[in-house]
Amino acid sequence: MSIAIALAVILDAALIAALIATRSSMRRRIERQTQAADVIVALNAVLQTEIDELRHRSQDMEMLTEMSELLQLSADIGEACQVLPAFGARLFPGSTGSVHVTGAVPDMVETKAWWGDFPPASDFAVADCWALRRARAHVGTIAGIRCPHTEGQKGVTLCAPMIAVGDAIGVVTLNLSDSLSIPPHVEQFAHSFADQISFALANLRLQETLRTHALRDVLTGLFNRRYLEKTLAAELARASRAGRQIGVMLIDVDHFKRFNDTHGHAGGDALLEQLARVMQSAVGEADLVCRYGGEEFVVLLPDVEADVLRSRAESLVEAARRLQVHVEGTDLGPITVSAGIALSNDSTTNAAALLAVADRSLYIAKASGRDRVAGPVPHIVAA
Repeated sequence: MSIAIALAVILDAALIAALIATRSSMRRRIERQTQAADVIVALNAVLQTEIDELRHRSQDMEMLTEMSELLQLSADIGEACQVLPAFGARLFPGSTGSVHVTGAVPDMVETKAWWGDFPPASDFAVADCWALRRARAHVGTIAGIRCPHTEGQKGVTLCAPMIAVGDAIGVVTLNLSDSLSIPPHVEQFAHSFADQISFALANLRLQETLRTHALRDVLTGLFNRRYLEKTLAAELARASRAGRQIGVMLIDVDHFKRFNDTHGHAGGDALLEQLARVMQSAVGEADLVCRYGGEEFVVLLPDVEADVLRSRAESLVEAARRLQVHVEGTDLGPITVSAGIALSNDSTTNAAALLAVADRSLYIAKASGRDRVAGPVPHIVAA
């Protein structure tokens, strides 16, 4: 073999080796690029998932803000609770949920709103909800401990307590019947949902309390003088247009100062509270009983005749005569009341004048020996 041929063979071998090395290098480079592209695609997918999740969370927050605004604008708790089902269904799709609020009955919770495939449990005791007893969220699973009020529900349940000013005012319950666990973001958002509701309901309860105190006497629960004067003026105007009569009783507890001095303010308060209940049960359903001030009460009787007015006043005086005042099991003895009654006519439009006539009748009852009814003075003409 000549040198030239040998060199050619060597060059061809080297060239082939170089080509093979280049192809291997390119293959590795292509594989790395392919892997990088796959990683980029995967990262883009993860990023898109996170973007979609953030968009979803943003939409949820907007809905939560909208719900909060509607709750704050609600006139009362009943109207506020009507808002909740629509938002609950949108914020927790695929779930069955309910909102329960502590009510007038001690240690009981009232069902105020619900959404989903089946209605929740009816009103239940506070003791039947672990979240209310522990003042923190409770997750109930098939194999775990369920709240008694969620027994019978499939899947997993979440009870998120509604806390306001340190007190539990209710609970939000979610049921995911097709799941065995509560996703963390669902539990977190359920807390936000419960917090918004609790804040709004606490505010509405405060408003209702203030309105009640503005119109009712705190001790007896009866309507107060302000409410009486407003209502009496409206009733007189209505009665004048319709040609009807309005009856008024002004009732005063006989010797109240002596009773109060003997039994103290606790005894006096008990007398007024118990007498208020007796008066409410002794008058008609349409009659309005108010605390006028101190130991004085007023009963307003719309569309009444003189004989009926006097008969009801005498029945009330008799009912008071049978009352035995008790304080912590101690009998403080019987009491009596005196009543002055007045009757309007179709020209009476002045509430103060009608009450003044009832007051004069009361003075006559007192001067005549108390424990009796005086009046009515028929056909009052007041400016």
